[in-house]
Amino acid sequence: MQDGFMCWTRSGGMYMHDEYTRNDCQWIKELMLYPRNLEERLRFFQDTSQITVPDDPIEKVIFQDRAKEAIRKIAQNKGHILMVGRPGTGKSMLANMFNQVLDDALGDYLRPKDSILAYPGKDKNHIRFTYQNPEKADELIQNIHQSISSARESVALFSLSDQIKPITKVRNLLLIASLLSIIGGLFFPVLFALTGLAGIGAIFMFIQENNHKVQEKIQRDAQQGMKNSVKHLEDMIPEVVYDPRKDKDLMARVSEPDDRNMKGGFRHDPYQSGNLHTPAHKRTYLGAHAKSPVIYIDELKTLVKSGYMSDLLEIMQNKRFILEGGRNTGSGAADRAENELRAENIIIACCNHDTLSYLQSEGDGAFLSRIEDRGEIVQMESAVPETTESIRQVAQYIKQEVINLGEDLKDTWGAIIEKEGYEGVRTRSEKIFGQNLPKDYRLVEREFSRPAVLEVIKELRCRGNDRKLSSMLRPMNGIIKTAEFEAILDNSPLVQPKHVRKALQEHL
Repeated sequence: MQDGFMCWTRSGGMYMHDEYTRNDCQWIKELMLYPRNLEERLRFFQDTSQITVPDDPIEKVIFQDRAKEAIRKIAQNKGHILMVGRPGTGKSMLANMFNQVLDDALGDYLRPKDSILAYPGKDKNHIRFTYQNPEKADELIQNIHQSISSARESVALFSLSDQIKPITKVRNLLLIASLLSIIGGLFFPVLFALTGLAGIGAIFMFIQENNHKVQEKIQRDAQQGMKNSVKHLEDMIPEVVYDPRKDKDLMARVSEPDDRNMKGGFRHDPYQSGNLHTPAHKRTYLGAHAKSPVIYIDELKTLVKSGYMSDLLEIMQNKRFILEGGRNTGSGAADRAENELRAENIIIACCNHDTLSYLQSEGDGAFLSRIEDRGEIVQMESAVPETTESIRQVAQYIKQEVINLGEDLKDTWGAIIEKEGYEGVRTRSEKIFGQNLPKDYRLVEREFSRPAVLEVIKELRCRGNDRKLSSMLRPMNGIIKTAEFEAILDNSPLVQPKHVRKALQEHL
């Protein structure tokens, strides 16, 4: 070969000879020296107990320097961000960290301060919204309830029972007297005269009783209208549809964006007759636009499929919207608001590259232009060069997963450990695994040894390309946890390379 030359390598204790290009030989040499060079780069620690996790939440995301820089700028100027990348590259994690940082820095200013109250509108199908201080809203509604309670008590059931009872008693006595006089008249005829008088008196009392009952019924029928008026007053009480004291979350996670989740709507009223109906403003509920300063859309493809894109573009432009009943066929379909609700949201969205291609062609990239107008579109790294810094970040990432596993174990076994101790955990674990475990078995997280970290880095390099480390870390989470459990079962103080290799075999 023209560019060929003799290259000698050692394999299995034997020398082998073949022709290679200069680049091939250089690559083989680098590959053979790679474990030793990587070992040298990992000299800064013995195991992950010596690795420190940064306090800054955003710095807990590794390999995504451009995205982290964009997140910080957007947190500063309250803009939008679209993160584009393959699954498992840290988009969701960055969104969570962004929420935490924004909450710590500006949460007290970004959170809504006012309650949102819904009032009856110009007719039964319209409502009005007002923004009001929560304490004043509570005071207003409490005063209205007290006034209605007073009105309800004043409309006590009308009754003439106090007048009817004596009349009924006298009537009954006269009837008894008539009966006794008839019996006595058989022996003393003069008593028949009393029979007539008593009978006439009983008839008179019966007429009086009926007159009182008729009067009572007339008054009660008239009173029913007053009760309806009280029900009408109750229907006019404003409804608190959003209370900032109860909703503490700064960010709303929306997995399937549509009219109901994003805007809100009106619930169906099953009782629409017989004075049992529920007015529209009491059936109102609000979505993420009206309640949440930050909206996180995990997958934009779901937004495209739901057909909500045009509504989102309009709201991002106007920062306001009108609440409408929507396209359903229930009783709330015809309801709508008379005035607008505020919607000053920060949009954090994620998508894959196929969705990005669709967005670039849809509406001449209208959504993308809205994002870039007040924010950035960030391409997530799918692989990063293997440098000293990226290797340090892998060690940090493994340490974070060790901490997370420890927290998971406490959540799962904490109550048992507190009540039965680690002996109870060992006994129960033996039933799970169907084998005897060492007496000193403890279900606690294990730190990774340096050679075990090296195995993880080698796997990331194998999953990457062009001598880079793969940034798709989600599959590695399971491998790290499996290696942890292998070390726990072996009762090993540290996770060793054999545990990582066994985990890789199980996952592959």
